[in-house]
Amino acid sequence: MRKAFIPELCVREFGRAAFRVDDLTAWLKLRGYTLPATARPIDDFDFVHVETLLAGIQGAVQSEAESFKPRTSIELARDLPCPPQLQPFMDEGCEPISNFLQGANAAVQWRELFTDAIAAGELKPVDAMTGLPLVSYKANPQEAGPTPSIAHSQGEVETWKRQARDLALEIIKRQRGRDLFPSQMAIADEIAINFRKGGIVGTDGKPLTGSYIKRHALAGITSAVGKQLSTSLGQGKRGK
Repeated sequence: MRKAFIPELCVREFGRAAFRVDDLTAWLKLRGYTLPATARPIDDFDFVHVETLLAGIQGAVQSEAESFKPRTSIELARDLPCPPQLQPFMDEGCEPISNFLQGANAAVQWRELFTDAIAAGELKPVDAMTGLPLVSYKANPQEAGPTPSIAHSQGEVETWKRQARDLALEIIKRQRGRDLFPSQMAIADEIAINFRKGGIVGTDGKPLTGSYIKRHALAGITSAVGKQLSTSLGQGKRGK
């Protein structure tokens, strides 16, 4: 049994969960997704450990970012969620940090896709050690964080939506002060990270993904108006 498996990564969210490569390939084709070119293609294996795959995706995207011109890499990373401890380096235009953020953001997006696919029954994880089905898969409890706050009633659903909208406005205000105008998806991804840290989950007890938050809570919220204003002001200054 050929498997891509780094045991040290079992402490992360997906634990020992792995995918059969044939199942993963079929799902990618069904959804029209293309995996980043990892150091070793998944076709070299029969099974691929989810966390090992995510680490490979992060490394592949980070390496691709390193091939860009420094300014291009930095600008591409401007709208990405950035841990507070790294923000000073981003403010200074640190290229290695911007490359890292692009890789980390790709891993977050694929993590959400895999989480949604497992919840929907589109992908069925197996044990990375034995290859046997994981009948009742749950994320690693060590990474569970705060006790989940599950939205059961319609009122509670409206509460998380309101929290998401409030956070979106805060993000837009913060970024506008830096003359940055993140996309709605970038805003939603940052909110999803905040919700995960705070233990806010959906009605099914699963983490709320950025795409779900964008679709259900952020209609009409955009930084585009501020961007148009900033652009117009900039053009006015150049014309003087």
